[in-house]
Amino acid sequence: MNWDAIGAFGEVAGALVVIISVLYLARQVRLSAEQSQHSSSQAVDASGLTAFDPIYIPENSQIWTKGHSEPEPLMDHERQIFNMLMVRVLIASFNTTSHYYSLGVYDGELYLRNAQYFRTLVETPGGKSWHAEHKHLMHPESCRRLGDQNDEIQPVI
Repeated sequence: MNWDAIGAFGEVAGALVVIISVLYLARQVRLSAEQSQHSSSQAVDASGLTAFDPIYIPENSQIWTKGHSEPEPLMDHERQIFNMLMVRVLIASFNTTSHYYSLGVYDGELYLRNAQYFRTLVETPGGKSWHAEHKHLMHPESCRRLGDQNDEIQPVI
């Protein structure tokens, strides 16, 4: 047997094993990234749902509705409740969504749908005045998206 032929065969076999290993690792990294994105999206969506919980209390629901449609007649304590509800919904919920989107771990299509809904909240009379007063507390992507009438999501690089 020729030792040179055996050595060449060993080098080719070793190179194939390395290539297969690299392809396997690349696949595992991609699957891990997809799982991470999915987990992040689920966590963000769950926190968003929790942010709306206080609105389902009948008194708060009335304040929420009145605060969006006619904010001027709200009494001081109602105005504070409306403010806290908006903080929960827009700053706590949409800010988190925007942050995860800007990191590239929240799905762009889901983010677009969330942004469209939250934009409707800041387009109401009460939402406009609240947003004008509190937008400095929001994530830059949140503010950009809430003020952007373009419904296309640009990919995060």
